[in-house]
Amino acid sequence: EEIGVCFCPRHRSGDDCSVETGNVQDACSKWGFAKVDECFREDRAMCLNECNGKGKCIGGFCHCDPGYWGTDCSLSHAMDVTRGSGGSTSGSSTTTKLEGPFIRLLAD
Repeated sequence: EEIGVCFCPRHRSGDDCSVETGNVQDACSKWGFAKVDECFREDRAMCLNECNGKGKCIGGFCHCDPGYWGTDCSLSHAMDVTRGSGGSTSGSSTTTKLEGPFIRLLAD
């Protein structure tokens, strides 16, 4: 049974493993790093918008905290609900702020 996952041999990637990736040292050299450890250290200044403070910048790419995603960790599915007293007769009001894309699933 095909499960839609391809486990490629070392230094190969892609849907059918046809893309040669080389080794980590070669990849880091192409990105301008002299050493592999420099390639993978955290450096927020190298990432877009410094990952918005919602992730770690490693090798020039944001590794987002749980609940955040996107090139700069700017997308979230968080719902921020605040409660406070308002002008309603019940003495309270609710304000909902939605962030990021939502997908609505409809069932039969």
